[in-house]
Amino acid sequence: MLLSSAVPSVAEERSFESIAHLLRVDSDDPPLENVLPGVLKATDEEVLSEAEEACEKGELPQTPCAMSVGQVERLLPDMKKQVAEMADLVEKSPEARALGPGPRSAPDVGKILAGVAKLSKNASMQKLSDRAGEFADWASRTVTTAGALTENTAEEYAKAVISIAASFVPPLGDLWSLADAVANGNVEQGVVAVVGLAATAIGMVFPPAGAIIAAGLAIYSVGKFLYNYFMVKERDWIDDPPGTVEELFESGAQLTWTEQQVGEAGKANLVLDRDEFIATQTLLLNSTWTRYNAARQPVKYTFTPGEDLFVSWSNLPAVGEAVVILWQDGKAQTSTCKVASGGNESVVACRSLTGPVSISLGHSAVMEVKYIFKDYDAILKFCPKRPCVVHGRSGSTWNRVLSEDKETVTVPLPFSIGVQGDA
Repeated sequence: MLLSSAVPSVAEERSFESIAHLLRVDSDDPPLENVLPGVLKATDEEVLSEAEEACEKGELPQTPCAMSVGQVERLLPDMKKQVAEMADLVEKSPEARALGPGPRSAPDVGKILAGVAKLSKNASMQKLSDRAGEFADWASRTVTTAGALTENTAEEYAKAVISIAASFVPPLGDLWSLADAVANGNVEQGVVAVVGLAATAIGMVFPPAGAIIAAGLAIYSVGKFLYNYFMVKERDWIDDPPGTVEELFESGAQLTWTEQQVGEAGKANLVLDRDEFIATQTLLLNSTWTRYNAARQPVKYTFTPGEDLFVSWSNLPAVGEAVVILWQDGKAQTSTCKVASGGNESVVACRSLTGPVSISLGHSAVMEVKYIFKDYDAILKFCPKRPCVVHGRSGSTWNRVLSEDKETVTVPLPFSIGVQGDA
């Protein structure tokens, strides 16, 4: 997509902020506390994916949606360079050196920011120099008990500054229109300049004791979180169910095959034996707290009854019959699976579970898959030298679950197959 050719003036940009503030009461944006988990914990890929979806739904303005893939990929590395440049310029500024360790007033910080912004190699940053005082005043409004800005306190500062941004307080009331106004035809550099100047202002107002400005990485972290907010603020990261495998696991889902020893070959999830044509593999199902879901309850996911497939395996050695049993609270829900064989390999597909099984915090379950194999010759061809453990032969192995009773998620669950040695 091409960038918009209509670049608003600073005066127009300020009027946009005023209008947005008036409309804030009727906004459909989710509560800030429901957005912060995505801002602070989402990966760069998740942020980009969420922004793409918001663009498709028309929830984000044209400015971010018009950026090319290359511009988006360059944005964070360029922001890191921008912050490093600004921090270096501040360190070299005689006026900044003269400030001393005491409290810093917004006018003093604004004057220094204006001077260093004019020296930036980014033309968009240069254009922001006449608004440096507003950025300093904006930064001085930050309220936090975190102490100085460091790498360890960057998240707390991010929460505080995002709270101000969410209230449409200028100049960060609308990142996109301001970035567009100073973009010089390159909106990526406009975004880098606006976010970089805002984060630098925070670094100047709240430096560690004895420092002229906070460390570059801490400043960059605040800027990155601020950028994330404007990219993902349309999503409710608490009430919206995890919709991908990654989100499901980060939200606490645990689906883990148990292991059995296969002689000296190692461990496998499904173990076959010459004297036993029956074999069982076991999947442990839980939901728990993780480092990613500290702000929301661990996810509930459900295996649902009905005609849809919910479990499937391929590339198994000559299966005759298979059945799935889901155990929870001493009760069993079952599914008799269909088997399709070709040569020495089989595909197993299971549907029509007799009842739903929901896994949530403190409410786990166990899945058992029981097989009857046709003959040992197929197993010998599968593993000519025994004992052995074969990885990656389970093909398109997946379970299908319903996330938070709303979103169907297909979970790939590859497993290893072992064959015991001859007695």
